[in-house]
Amino acid sequence: MKFLILAILLSSCVKDYKINAVSSIGDMDCQSKENCTSSLPFKFLAQTPSENIEMINSAAKKYEVQVLDKTEKYLHLKLNKTHLEFLADEQTREILIKAQLESKNLLGNESPEKLIEKIRFDFFQKNY
Repeated sequence: MKFLILAILLSSCVKDYKINAVSSIGDMDCQSKENCTSSLPFKFLAQTPSENIEMINSAAKKYEVQVLDKTEKYLHLKLNKTHLEFLADEQTREILIKAQLESKNLLGNESPEKLIEKIRFDFFQKNY
């Protein structure tokens, strides 16, 4: 009984965060943000930023993500409480990635890194 009560208390200890959407390349930095992770960028596979963003969107669809915003150079996806943002940088020919969690709890969280790696694999394998 004590363990049940402890489990209920720990599962209810949740810290909520504000999601800061990207407006420029400088916003992709996650230093000193507890709910934020930057990942290694994707290299362009297609010629234009819009083609690469479309390919990432296609690769992510199989994970039942919700598209919150999409432009020629930017894609904002959401799966449960995980937000992923992809921004095409034409100068470096890379897609920058930022992941944020809406909330964290003591018993465990979703892993944005695992989702990013699944999308990365499907993107490079053209598996969509």
